[in-house]
Amino acid sequence: LDKEVFTEGILDLLNVFPNWNIEIEDARTMRTWYSFFQKMTDTNFKAMVSRYIREERFNPTIAGLLQYKEEGHYDSKSVDLGDVADEIYGDLLADYEGDKTL
Repeated sequence: LDKEVFTEGILDLLNVFPNWNIEIEDARTMRTWYSFFQKMTDTNFKAMVSRYIREERFNPTIAGLLQYKEEGHYDSKSVDLGDVADEIYGDLLADYEGDKTL
């Protein structure tokens, strides 16, 4: 995710949710937020923000935005396939590892 695209998305959210209390001037805050979206493609991030703006009434949270993320779209240049597998199969693997009778 390009940092310029991320910044534009945050500014769009701030314009639409004027009561959103986020410190956009604080580098640590922005680094934290960016870290949760950095493996997304620019297109997917924009789509997530747009969908959130259209469908949500409450100020953004990281978890709230991630609920609007389009599943199954990864940028092969920036995503670790192990992370993708964990996201897709994490619960199944945890159940398998927890069940020693298999």
